[in-house]
Amino acid sequence: MMKNARIWISVAAAAGLMACGHKVEKRDPGPAVTVKVAEAAPKLMPAGEAYTGSVKSRRAVTISTKMMGRVLRLYVEEGQSVRRGQPLVDVDAAEAQSAYDQARAGLQAAEIASNNADRDLERFQNLFDQKAVTRHQLEQAQAGAAAVRAQKAQAEANVKMAGTLLSYGRITAPSDGIVTRRWLDPGNLAYPGAPLLTLEDPSDLEIGVAVPEERSRLLAPGQAADVRVDGFPEPLRGTLASVVPATAPLSRT
Repeated sequence: MMKNARIWISVAAAAGLMACGHKVEKRDPGPAVTVKVAEAAPKLMPAGEAYTGSVKSRRAVTISTKMMGRVLRLYVEEGQSVRRGQPLVDVDAAEAQSAYDQARAGLQAAEIASNNADRDLERFQNLFDQKAVTRHQLEQAQAGAAAVRAQKAQAEANVKMAGTLLSYGRITAPSDGIVTRRWLDPGNLAYPGAPLLTLEDPSDLEIGVAVPEERSRLLAPGQAADVRVDGFPEPLRGTLASVVPATAPLSRT
């Protein structure tokens, strides 16, 4: 090892002596060039990474019913646009209809009783003014009329509640949107809270992306990203809206 090193040094020294013996030719440096000088400093450079995500609406509504019944009719199909208040589903509301009819009959009876009680009270008031009945009898008539009026108010509340239950048989669109999924067909039994349709607003879309757990620490809201969507020839410019600090236990994303 040491012998080889000495030989290399000797050859290099000899080459240097030979070079010193030649005349150095002077060259024209040319015009002066302006350059910018900056102090070297560490800087984070953007690193391009690609992730696959799913486009979805920020305003998606799952349509369900508040009553149990058989689906009688579906007015819409998947992919159809709907407007707010448009009929979507009819659910069998035979029981609710019976309850509503009963409540209406009870209200009619309460109205008749209230009218009779008011006439009796007016007659007792006239008799009391003529000193034909006692104050106790007048007070009894007043109490009876008040009780009948309370029964009438209860009957009106029953009608209102029965009407609300009956309205659950006709389900309308809560907002404008597109039907993206139909969960049941006519003839199926619908349960309270079970999905019937999914309605999404196409005017407010977002892309959900699952990223590796270790890469998520490098992401922050406000960062820009190029988004490529099938059907669009050019990439779209997007902004990272939020980073959800939740990890899928199986994929660790």
